[in-house]
Amino acid sequence: MRRTCSTIGSDVPRASSTSPSSPSASRSARGRNDDRSTVDRRADGRRRRRLPLAVGAGLAVAALAGCSLPGGGAEAPFDPVRVPPASATWSYGGETGPDRWGSLSSAWSTCATGLRQSPVDLAGAVPGAGPATDAAGSPAAAPTLSLAWGPVELDVDDDGHGAHLETEGAATAALDGRAHELVQFHAHAPSEHVVDGRPASGEVHFVHRAADGSLAVVGLLVQVGEHSPAWEPVVAAVVAEAPGPRAAAPADDLASRASATTETGARIDPRGGAPRPGDDLDDDRDDDLPTDDLDDPRVDLATLLPGTLDHVRYDGSLTTPPCTEGVSWAVLSSPVTMSAEQLAVLAGGGDTARPVQELGDRLLTGTAPVL
Repeated sequence: MRRTCSTIGSDVPRASSTSPSSPSASRSARGRNDDRSTVDRRADGRRRRRLPLAVGAGLAVAALAGCSLPGGGAEAPFDPVRVPPASATWSYGGETGPDRWGSLSSAWSTCATGLRQSPVDLAGAVPGAGPATDAAGSPAAAPTLSLAWGPVELDVDDDGHGAHLETEGAATAALDGRAHELVQFHAHAPSEHVVDGRPASGEVHFVHRAADGSLAVVGLLVQVGEHSPAWEPVVAAVVAEAPGPRAAAPADDLASRASATTETGARIDPRGGAPRPGDDLDDDRDDDLPTDDLDDPRVDLATLLPGTLDHVRYDGSLTTPPCTEGVSWAVLSSPVTMSAEQLAVLAGGGDTARPVQELGDRLLTGTAPVL
């Protein structure tokens, strides 16, 4: 089956033309993620596949969160969720690795000079109110986060650091009553946030942005285990966009290399290599993917979450260049489980995690995960 892909001609995510639908299911919890930048695609004319994922059930979540992030810029228009047109190339190792990000571009200096960077070690989180205090210096009332996720449409892309699933549709987060729209989600392997120095197998970041540019990111830790039916439609969408390297490695090889991350702490590449030049994203391998209709995959985003919404709250930054600060993080305390193969597809391989940053005087509130 041959499919066509579309291109985007703007750095700024498209504003949703739909309004959030009323959630049909709700869950709540009291307690106290990048953020991940995506690349500018105007220059290379990358083909992209728009895949509508219809959320089967709405979701309302009450939990602790809150932040603000003014828009900043190097290029106009500047989008903190995307990397500006490349004046430098970055990676996760060597001469362009995390310890060099701040010197690769003047627009990325915060990666080296920032004092409120992410990720951090979540050990030592304390239950209680959020990090803010009132005028008297007492802990302020715990801020709240509510998520209303309706049907969304996905644009799947891979810039070489992993798949980005940009969303358009009725999917919003309200922080203290202020609406933020779900912009995109993506995964890292191993996890970027750690507990007592120990990472999870992976981490998924759901990036939300308000009209004023402020960002709130929900981090979802992942442990390798049983195959996850809930995540399979998302995985199939990513494989359909770039089937070559993601579908090429044998399942047992992917599983053994992904499990090595949790057993040894080593940063591995479970994907089995970088995208090959000349890969045809529209070839007939799409027909062999485990889905009935690749043009209309459906998923209930509520089923992607763990059973509890306890989490750790803190103020941090994007975890990739330009490392913009002022990002509100809420990292869920309970990991979800998926197979090594599924995580490898979503994260685009191993070693896609920025090293842990100094916490400094920041306060972690909530329940630390147990890994």
